[in-house]
Amino acid sequence: MLSGNYACSETFRQTPAPNLVIDGIGPISLPLSTRDARLIISNASRAPYGHNQETIVNTNVRDTWEVNASRITLRPGWQAFVEGTILPSVLQKLGMQVTTPRCELYKLLLYQEGSHFARHQDTARTPGMFATIVIILPSRYEGGEVEVSHAGSSRPLTFDFASQSQSSTTVLAWYSDVHHEIKRVTSGYRLVLTYNVIRPPSRGAEPLPSPPDVLTIAVNNLRTILHRWAELPINRRRTFFAYMLSHQYSIDDLEDSGIEALKGSDKHKVGYARDIAEQLGYVLRLASIKYHELGAPGIGALADEVHRYKRRRGEDFEYASRRDDRLDDEVPEMDEIILTSMEIDNVVDLEGESVSEHFDMRAGDLVPSRPSQGANPVQGMKPDETEYEGYMGNVCDLLSFDEITVT
Repeated sequence: MLSGNYACSETFRQTPAPNLVIDGIGPISLPLSTRDARLIISNASRAPYGHNQETIVNTNVRDTWEVNASRITLRPGWQAFVEGTILPSVLQKLGMQVTTPRCELYKLLLYQEGSHFARHQDTARTPGMFATIVIILPSRYEGGEVEVSHAGSSRPLTFDFASQSQSSTTVLAWYSDVHHEIKRVTSGYRLVLTYNVIRPPSRGAEPLPSPPDVLTIAVNNLRTILHRWAELPINRRRTFFAYMLSHQYSIDDLEDSGIEALKGSDKHKVGYARDIAEQLGYVLRLASIKYHELGAPGIGALADEVHRYKRRRGEDFEYASRRDDRLDDEVPEMDEIILTSMEIDNVVDLEGESVSEHFDMRAGDLVPSRPSQGANPVQGMKPDETEYEGYMGNVCDLLSFDEITVT
């Protein structure tokens, strides 16, 4: 499979019994009973989530109970089913070719009435992790739909298995950089096992299959374009160009595994480009693109600054006290862009070896992966980091956005 999905699902009417046992509770019967659900809650912890550099508990964002894997025992036959049946199916549907991946139990999660998890991305919890598998064990509930979305997709996918949850086992899986949201459970209990899918240490690039007919034309066109560029006079040749991949990758993953860290269609695209580059004398690298915007927020930010100033001086206290305290931490949206810059950093070769290259680039050096992205595919994306300096006397306030992608 060349272009795998970024998320997939499968429902099993019959599976081996997991024989779930939780330390401190004992055996848990399935389908999950109300009695056992309450026992789990009384012996579980509120599930936290990551925000910037902190791990916090906030039930407005995530209202879920969790039990660590160290307290969970499952029969050996269950793990064999996960690794022998579920994992190969997931890898095929996601379009991944990974030799001897591991599927590591991470948590048991319990959602009760009102439980939910706002839109988020999974944290890379262990080196080599590239996907998450969620197994919904037989349990009766309503609501709890899972909505997943990805930057390379035009619309989100919604998975709803509540109607068959009591009599079946459902598997969901997605790449670790996919955004997903668990909607509010409206009744009952939703019991879930979550697994980290981990690639082994890199042992060199694996051979790629021949491109299917749908890509043969694109591959040949790329070869023709690069060949023509190579024949141009030196003063007219492009120094480089960059192509933004569909998925996100940490520099640790790229340095550890190189091309083997790439997911789904990204790996195939880079693999075919590698072959062409080697034939024509080009050098192919993987890197982070850092895009910075410097600008000013709208007039609403000025009003907020005035209220902050009055609160500090004790003026207009009655009105100021009604304003949400979140103003102190809130960063306004940028209204006017003053300056932009783009640079290439964290460059590695296809084996993951660091290359001492760091240089600026222009928007024209970045090739859009889709026609709808326009001349600058990075502009308009949600920033990874935002800094707000506020008003400084006679100097306008400045707002800095940092965005990081990988090519």
